Amino acid sequence: MFNKKSISVGLDIGTDAVKMIQLLKNKNEVELISYGSSPFPPEAISDGVIVDANSIVEAIRKVIAESNTKIKKVNVGLSGRSVIAKKIKMPLMTEEELRDSIHWEAEQHIPFSIDEVVLDFQIISDEINEKLKQMSVLLVAAKKDKVKSYMDILAQLSLEPVLVDLDSFAIANSFEASSGIQEDEVICLLNLGGELTNLNIMKKTCPYFVREISVGGNHITRAVQKEFNMDFNKAEEMKINAMKTGLRLLGKKAAYINEDMQFIRGAGELEGSGTDFKKTETSEESSLIKSEEERMNTVISNVRSEEHTSELQSHSFISYA
Repeated sequence: MFNKKSISVGLDIGTDAVKMIQLLKNKNEVELISYGSSPFPPEAISDGVIVDANSIVEAIRKVIAESNTKIKKVNVGLSGRSVIAKKIKMPLMTEEELRDSIHWEAEQHIPFSIDEVVLDFQIISDEINEKLKQMSVLLVAAKKDKVKSYMDILAQLSLEPVLVDLDSFAIANSFEASSGIQEDEVICLLNLGGELTNLNIMKKTCPYFVREISVGGNHITRAVQKEFNMDFNKAEEMKINAMKTGLRLLGKKAAYINEDMQFIRGAGELEGSGTDFKKTETSEESSLIKSEEERMNTVISNVRSEEHTSELQSHSFISYA
């Protein structure tokens, strides 16, 4: 991950922006040198597939210039339906033996043709059972066309991939490096993206359950956009402001969002804050605020319903085998 100078560069190609981070490792500490983000048109990626590589290349070129990095070796993350990981049980064997047989075993566990994917694996050392002659193996597969599309973009920028990892695993590695994981501690990590949400449940340093749900922040933005008849950027701004401050302006008054994304009447007292707002609105204004709150509650409920449906349709990447 780190080069000889102990510098590491991470590149994330999201649904509508690229992000780049540069880290410096100094003994047991990691220092943030630079971070940058550059948007690209939402239509550049459709359903996880890159359709406008030039726009993404230009966004990466811009973020490289802004971060002033000279490093050409980068670490890249992958996610989406073209990537799958699963924990499987196998007879106890050496790593060399496993490498020879993993392709045959993978055919039984991945939903793609074995000829269409790039495979990798990791033996989970904590789950080797000498008595039963069994072991657990983390199997990871990514479709070749997905990997190739990323490699082609890097090649256009003269960037060399050092590591290609799953987004969920990259986040787990970052958490472990920054916060550490206790011996018997169970951790749940969430990565909330524009179109996808990654969930990773870990014990020690081992991922026990990973799921990718096709619901993200853009679903809420589009729901707000549709309900309030505004353009996407305005709806995005409204959502971000609400999440940052807990305060959303609705006409002349305010409504608050609690952790469950439910609206609390802003004209009254904000729960748990000790802040009291005087009730000075007219009957007409009060009705308007109530109407807007009901509409927003409907928006959130619809998004939640879509999320539930998506979760039922999504597949578990890692589960107890």
